[in-house]
Amino acid sequence: HNGLAAKRDEHLNAIRALGSIPRDAGEGYDQLSSRALLDKVDAVHRELKQYKSVNRKALDQYASFHEQRAALLDRKKTVDEGAAAIQDLMDRLDAKKAEATERTFRAVAKHFSTVFAELVPGGAGHLVMVADGAAAEDPSPDEAMEVDSEEGVPPSAPRKYTGVSIKVKFAGGGDTQTIQQLSGGQKTMVALCLIFAIQRSDPAPFYLFDEIDANLDAVHRDAVARMVHRQTSAPDGPQFITTTFRPELVQCAEKHYGVTARHKMSTITPITMDRALAIIKEEQSVKQQRGSERAGGNGRPGTTQDDLIYRVYGFGLGHMPDTMAHTEAREHWPELGGSALTRRWDDVTHEAR
Repeated sequence: HNGLAAKRDEHLNAIRALGSIPRDAGEGYDQLSSRALLDKVDAVHRELKQYKSVNRKALDQYASFHEQRAALLDRKKTVDEGAAAIQDLMDRLDAKKAEATERTFRAVAKHFSTVFAELVPGGAGHLVMVADGAAAEDPSPDEAMEVDSEEGVPPSAPRKYTGVSIKVKFAGGGDTQTIQQLSGGQKTMVALCLIFAIQRSDPAPFYLFDEIDANLDAVHRDAVARMVHRQTSAPDGPQFITTTFRPELVQCAEKHYGVTARHKMSTITPITMDRALAIIKEEQSVKQQRGSERAGGNGRPGTTQDDLIYRVYGFGLGHMPDTMAHTEAREHWPELGGSALTRRWDDVTHEAR
């Protein structure tokens, strides 16, 4: 009796280990005899013996993997939501960047057209925003965004830009030209127009110009000088620090300084406008004289003491290095040498100062 009870408990535990069993699983077996049931069990055991190397941990592994999959799906959902939020932020930042770019471009383009008309009477200039895939030198109407002083950027303009192209037309210059087709002086004028346009859009406290009028003719030099004077005369206008060997900027300046150099050391000295103009006039006279003598085939002209003194004194930020100065001294006093030449050179520079 105890043996049968133990056998029954064993089978009940085995049934529970199988998990839930359908209700109709036992139908048809209650009418069989004990012998028939035992035969059925033996047949099932023989069938089970045909399956070898069965992974008895498969059920546990399935449950573990199922939990891991659910956790990964939750993480993926969180990551996707974070990626969507980041992409939305990037889109909004790109939109703001494009809006700021277009707004700045509108302002600079408007001022560029105005400044160019002021500096080049009878001329016209405008900026062209080049879209992605367009050539900056010659953008097509569909690929470029041209901005005039009134209309600005059209609402349907492309958002992706690769650069800015400049197109100008000088008085009597024929067709509109790009920056690559201009001469050196014309490029200087375009660059100055762009600088003044940016200055009007986003002013800076001061500007430093180094011989910006070197390649300009007298008409354009005068226009630039008047523009600088108007900019500085405006309320809260900026300061312009310029170096020049031309009289136009000197005449519109409020302060003048000369720069002398000796033994690789520069000295800045306040000078009057008359003195500055005199130095420029002397420099121009010397250049014209030398050009005439070279054209006449006389070779390099002799150097006078006044010319040498001027070279020592200098004007603007440009100056003559000591090695060049001593070369001038040797050529001027070939009979001297060594310490005598140095003493003579010091006397001349002292007189210049």
